Amino acid sequence: MRADDDYIEAVLSLVERVPRGRVTTYGAIADVVGSGPRLVGNVMARHGGPVPWWRVVRADGSLPPSHHDEARARYLEEGTPLRRSGVSVDLTACFWQPRRVSGPDRAALLAAYDAQLRGRAEVAGASAWDTDGPLWRALYGDRALISYEDLSGHDVAELLTDTLAFLDDRPEVASAEWKTRGHDDLPGLHDLLVDAGFEPEEVETVMVGEAAALAVDVSLPDGVVVRRIDDDPDRERLLAQASVLQAEVFGRDGAGGESLLDRVERSAGTMEVWVAATEQGLVSAGRLEVVPGTDFAGLWGGATLPGWRGRGIYRALTAARAASAVERGVRWLQSDCTEMSRPILERSGLVGVTTTTPYVWTRP
Repeated sequence: MRADDDYIEAVLSLVERVPRGRVTTYGAIADVVGSGPRLVGNVMARHGGPVPWWRVVRADGSLPPSHHDEARARYLEEGTPLRRSGVSVDLTACFWQPRRVSGPDRAALLAAYDAQLRGRAEVAGASAWDTDGPLWRALYGDRALISYEDLSGHDVAELLTDTLAFLDDRPEVASAEWKTRGHDDLPGLHDLLVDAGFEPEEVETVMVGEAAALAVDVSLPDGVVVRRIDDDPDRERLLAQASVLQAEVFGRDGAGGESLLDRVERSAGTMEVWVAATEQGLVSAGRLEVVPGTDFAGLWGGATLPGWRGRGIYRALTAARAASAVERGVRWLQSDCTEMSRPILERSGLVGVTTTTPYVWTRP
């Protein structure tokens, strides 16, 4: 039997949930995912580098001899009970039983998203905003966002004409995004937007799930640290560096057209900026934005330099933001993600509840 992508994700998701100082076995994971221990071992050998692989051992508490030295160092650092031999763990003292995580109710998550994160909640961090009937129009530096809760029963063509006039009256706005959702029943919206000069960009998946599901322990490559920078004494320089990194990855900065420093200061503590860094500089960055008056926080602007991808850094950055959200009392996390980051969030328990397609207008 060959492990497919879903099986691999199921195995790695369980491994990420093993607590520090505890271990489980290949066989215990196999019982949960429905396979044999050998296939679990193959997955760990091929794909387990970015997860805490040392917490998955043989039935006798040992790992293959080639991993003994590094695993022992990990066990000592985490306080994992060892046998007298020092080369295997004491399973009776530290065994952790994995259990299949029941899937969340997608319909309930979508309902929470619609009720709490559409409309006013979307413009909370804007420098200015107004409404036009069902539309919410927000400004972020030289960019605008147009969104809505429900367009049913409204003359969308007229709303588009009004929006173009709104943009024409604000020459400082270089581009605007009209945010659509895949589950809205608006079959003619695409043609109307395109006719009005809005071009569709890549479809993204709206992910929602428990913050605690992402707050896992993720192993980082040597020399890489993850930390928060918006509360750093040198935050102005560091936030500028994060913007440069995001511009390199996205082709633009990830802060919505204005400086990260301005957005952080205006957020009054609801926005956090986290980075992964080496001695040479930043390699990944992302924001956590708590949505006041809701049970949600958003994961935004996640960007990792191409040469550092596939090494667990994005997962670690996500986990750090999730842990901070949990400390703040946040229940749900939401992210609009690309196909690149979707599997990482799915592995952690987030669910795709709908899609979103940004339609972007650019000033001629």
